[in-house]
This record gives sequence, structure tokens and C-alpha cells, in this order.
Amino acid sequence: MCHLSSQEIPEPHPCWNKDEALQECEDRSLAQRKTIIRKVQKRLEQVSSLESGKPVWYWSFERDMKDRGWPPLFRAHVTLAATDRSFSGTWQRGQREAQIQVCALVSQLLDSL
Repeated sequence: MCHLSSQEIPEPHPCWNKDEALQECEDRSLAQRKTIIRKVQKRLEQVSSLESGKPVWYWSFERDMKDRGWPPLFRAHVTLAATDRSFSGTWQRGQREAQIQVCALVSQLLDSL
């Protein structure tokens, strides 16, 4: 019979509990999604010639009132103040997801400059 003290029991592999590993991954993903909007806004501020403190973009949102899912379907629209260029996204579950999707379009424009 083998006797092990608690000090001899090795720590489990970090991925042994897939639920915890998945939760950590989702937490990181949520944190990254929350900062995407702010990062794109900072990039716009850096390339725009607007006065300090002026908004670099104007957002509006449509909600699909026929949809009964949760979170509700939204479509985001943004107009860039410095150029009057507008972008509209596709329907996404949740207002933040719709905004993030449009931020990707704005990022593509900034990358091409």
C-alpha cells in the first residue's frame, strides 16, 4: 500500500478541469472585447485633426423588434467625425457585439491609411 502525504501529491494539469479552463478563456475574451472599442477610438483620435475633447465618432443602433432571442439582435452604425464616412454592420446578438463588429470595419480603414 502506498502512502502519500499531501506535500507529495502533484498539482493537477492546468487543463484538467475543462470548465474552469473554458471560463478563463471566456473571461480573457470578454476583457479583450471590452477594450477593442476604446483601442479603435484612440487610433481615431491619433489620426484625426479634431479639437481635443471633440468626439471622433457618432454611434446609432437599430434593434430588431421582431426578434425574440436573447440577447436581442442589434445593428450598429457609426459616422467618423473627421471624414463623415459611415459604416454599418450586420445584425449581431447584443449591442456591444454589434459595435465591436463595426469597430473591425473602422480598423480596416485605419490599417489601409
